[in-house]
Amino acid sequence: ALAFGPYRLLFDLPRPPFNTRNGPFFGFMFILAGAWLRTHAVRLHWSVALLLVAVTGALQWLEVQALVASGLLETGRYVDDTLMTIGFGVAVFLLALSIPPTVRLPKLLASLAELSLGLYVVHLFFLDLCGRAFGMTSLAQCLVNAVLAVLASVLCVLILDRVPLTRRLIR
Repeated sequence: ALAFGPYRLLFDLPRPPFNTRNGPFFGFMFILAGAWLRTHAVRLHWSVALLLVAVTGALQWLEVQALVASGLLETGRYVDDTLMTIGFGVAVFLLALSIPPTVRLPKLLASLAELSLGLYVVHLFFLDLCGRAFGMTSLAQCLVNAVLAVLASVLCVLILDRVPLTRRLIR
């Protein structure tokens, strides 16, 4: 995914006919990281996890800026499939895991934990849809697309969870 995505020009590779950010090409790393974190019961204090989110987010931004500056990525293309995306995603996951059990989340938010696989699976569909509909040429557009994709993903999995046939697929 990295070779055919943001580093494609570095390796002089052709543009693939599909989005390598989707499916097993990039998502596997997040599934593997989640499984490892669960197996090893890794937990951080929320302040450390928040700092890790900030640092990895900044490093991801710097990576994109370096790709643009070196001519490997066209200006105005905001990507979320860089090497540091993996670190940032794991940091956000660790932040979610750092929420103490004494914190009472709203019922809807707490119920989404069981639907996280479904949210993960459908979010790219809605992110791609929003990108096509509203563009992705500015950071503001990408942030709006992300919010709309999250809202649409939540609504979608809540509906799919009510259908017995699809319930198993998203849990």
